[in-house]
Amino acid sequence: ATIHYTTDGSPATSTSTVYTGPFAKGAASTFRAIATKAGYVTSSEAILLPPTEVSSSSQITNMNGSYILASNFTSSGSIGTADNPFKGIINGNLNTLTLGYPLVAYADGATIKNVILDNVSISSGNENGNAGAICCEATGDTRIYNCGVLATNSTAVTDDKGYTSISYCSSSVTGSGYVGGIVGFSEANNPVKNC
Repeated sequence: ATIHYTTDGSPATSTSTVYTGPFAKGAASTFRAIATKAGYVTSSEAILLPPTEVSSSSQITNMNGSYILASNFTSSGSIGTADNPFKGIINGNLNTLTLGYPLVAYADGATIKNVILDNVSISSGNENGNAGAICCEATGDTRIYNCGVLATNSTAVTDDKGYTSISYCSSSVTGSGYVGGIVGFSEANNPVKNC
């Protein structure tokens, strides 16, 4: 098949630029592509929105958007609501962040990846009481991978049999419903990988 694409936001057609290999993103804000082959039906159009770097949860306003979290990312509240869940992509870029709110309250078909949190203190989740440091509720095809919650300032003790346990944990997640370190409640199919 031949791939045709546009970078100006216009729909891709069989007369659009032919993809021959990697190219510079430049000022493009949307990539659209189709595949064609003689004797076959033209594919559906694929649309890719390059990620936008954000330094605050308040900058995540498009629930279908693609975002990269800056190294100084802060949260003034969780992303997504029951009526308007987050459906886009969040890439934490493996920066270690400290948050006082769950990153995402509601996710439906979202991708959340490479988010590392340390010394989190989350005392409530969404309005259902479900709480997770990365996501309170994950539904649809939501995927959470390469994420973690660290507890750098925790204290560990070893008993007389050589078993080590945490006596004080510097990260905590609490809620009144389903609660988890990564995700509180999930109806998604295998949503958490490599965390």
